Amino acid sequence: MSVLVALYSLSTYAYDVEIDGIFYNLNINDKTAEVTYEAADGVTCYKGDIVIPVSFIFEGVTFCVTSIGELAFCKRKVSGNAGALIPYTDLTSVSIPNSVTSIGKHAFFGCSGLKDVYCYAKEVPNTTSSAFYPSKNTTLHVPVASVDSYKVKSPWYKFEKIVPIGERCATPTISFANGKVKVACATEGTKCVTSIVMAENQTSEDGEIDVSPAFTVSTYATAEGYEDSEVVTATFSWPKAAGDLNEDGHIDISDVTTLVNIILGK
Repeated sequence: MSVLVALYSLSTYAYDVEIDGIFYNLNINDKTAEVTYEAADGVTCYKGDIVIPVSFIFEGVTFCVTSIGELAFCKRKVSGNAGALIPYTDLTSVSIPNSVTSIGKHAFFGCSGLKDVYCYAKEVPNTTSSAFYPSKNTTLHVPVASVDSYKVKSPWYKFEKIVPIGERCATPTISFANGKVKVACATEGTKCVTSIVMAENQTSEDGEIDVSPAFTVSTYATAEGYEDSEVVTATFSWPKAAGDLNEDGHIDISDVTTLVNIILGK
């Protein structure tokens, strides 16, 4: 854990302490902390994937993170065109803990590279319309029980997608009978993305080909508002007795082609 305490007055620096790359202002009285920015050069340094903790220990005292301050993740210029906000694309995702109850204005303003916001707060944090502007291409992940609350409260409803955290499609099942492969998923509204790979033919020493083919089926389920399921695979073998699929009296490569078409539903 890296800890850096601001050595200058808060008129020069906007933070009291830096821990693990995140800057905070501390409230000694109630032991709370607010995420803020480093203002030494007028430009925030946050980038990549940021995970804000629920709490941290500083000088033996546990501080709970309850807010994200104004302009905390917003890149800006404080000289020349003083206070101007400029586009910021280096931040890709942020995780907000369930202890946060408020987010200041312009906190993520101009973060056009922000693809995912994970907000674990069950109660929708109070914020302003400029906090996440623009949010058109950002996905908001929130607790399952709180999705509807986020969808009706400004500015949260402006996110392009609002999806539940931790909710995945059920793992699909695969079966093979009567020449048909069947995939199914217990989660409503899912689509199963399936691929079928035929095993390579094996050639014997006398030149004969084993035409009792095996094939492997891989599939996963996907649905709007859910995370994709795990990928599941299964391998099946076509019975040798049924090898002459085109009923021409011979078992050859054309029967394999017929089998593939049956599996694919052609």
